[in-house]
Amino acid sequence: MPFIAFNRKDDMQSEFVTAVFGLKRVMLRQLFVPSSEGQVRAVLAGWGVSVVLELLARGLLEQRQLVNMAPGHVLPIQLYWHCWNLASEVLDSLTAALTRAAACALEST
Repeated sequence: MPFIAFNRKDDMQSEFVTAVFGLKRVMLRQLFVPSSEGQVRAVLAGWGVSVVLELLARGLLEQRQLVNMAPGHVLPIQLYWHCWNLASEVLDSLTAALTRAAACALEST
């Protein structure tokens, strides 16, 4: 079964398989879809399996359109917000709004 990954630098799939099965090194057959939403659509279309953001999968899991192949296992991912180092009220407001929205969305997971 192929894994759907974002690109060749996306190591979430192998990190997850390594952690869940306690392996030291894995080599996965992968297809690349450079879109988080596209990865979910590829899984729904039967192209393979994937480690996807819980926020994208939650509703589809509840509707039983997706199946959690490793319940109880998660892969924590650090999120980063990259922006210019400029004195800008607009950029500061956007950063604050994004941080608040992310905190609210991630609290419900």
